[in-house]
Amino acid sequence: MESSTLLSMPAEVRLNIYSYLFEDASIHIDSSTSSTKPGRGRPVLAPLLETCTFFRNEAGPSYFSRVRVCSDVHQGVEPTGLLNWLHKIGDLNVKLLRKFELRWNNYIDITLDLEHNAIPARNTSIQEEPAEPLLEKILDLTKNPIEPYSALTIPTPEHMAHISTHNPTASTQVSSHHTLSIKGVPRITCPELYWKLHGTKEYCAALTKQVFPRLAATLKGRPRLHLTLEEIAHFVMDLDMHAAHLRWLWYW
Repeated sequence: MESSTLLSMPAEVRLNIYSYLFEDASIHIDSSTSSTKPGRGRPVLAPLLETCTFFRNEAGPSYFSRVRVCSDVHQGVEPTGLLNWLHKIGDLNVKLLRKFELRWNNYIDITLDLEHNAIPARNTSIQEEPAEPLLEKILDLTKNPIEPYSALTIPTPEHMAHISTHNPTASTQVSSHHTLSIKGVPRITCPELYWKLHGTKEYCAALTKQVFPRLAATLKGRPRLHLTLEEIAHFVMDLDMHAAHLRWLWYW
C-alpha cells in the first residue's frame, strides 16, 4: 500500500487541514526591537510556512487571515518590530490580516477584529458614565475601607477566573466593518479598585469614542475589509497619541 503524504492529498483536503491548523494561531511581536529574528520559542511565521515555497504560497492566505497579531505599544515609541514584521510578510499578506491585539503601556488592551463578511450593523453606544472628579473618587475609596492585602498573595484559580472574565472597563463598538474593543489590563491584586482609582472605565470609553470613527472612515466603502501597512502604522500611532493625551489630560 502506497503511503500518503501531504503533497499527495487533494488541494481541498490540504486547505481544510490548514484551516484547522491555523484556527487559533497567534504571533507575538516585540515592538521595542528593530530585529525581525524570532525570539526563543517564538517563530516569525508558522513552521509550515517556513518549509518550502509551495506550502508558503498555498497555506499563506489561510494563515494570515486567521492569525492574531499581538504586540506591545509603548508610549511615544515607534513600533519598529511590528512594522518590520509587516514589511517582511509583504503587502499582499498584510491585507489578509484580520485580528490585532495591542497592549498600550501595560495599561489597556486594544482588540481589533476585521470580519471577512459584513455583519448587520447595530447601534452600539459606548458604555460611558459621567466621569467623577478625581477628589471625589479618592474620597469615595476612603469611605469604603478594603481588606488589607499582600502583594505576594498567590491568587486562587477562582480568583484568576474572575479576573479574566469580569472586566467592567471593557468598551466595545461593532459596525458592519469591524469590532473594536478597549479594556483595562487585568491586575492580579485588587483589579477593580485599581481601575476605579485610575478612572480606567471612563478612559476606555473615551478612547474608543475617539479612535472608532477614524477607523470606520478608513474602512468605509471597501468590499473586502483590510488595512494596508501604512494604515496599520497610522492606526497604532494614532492610538498611541490619543491614549497618551487622555492620560495626561485627565486620567492617571
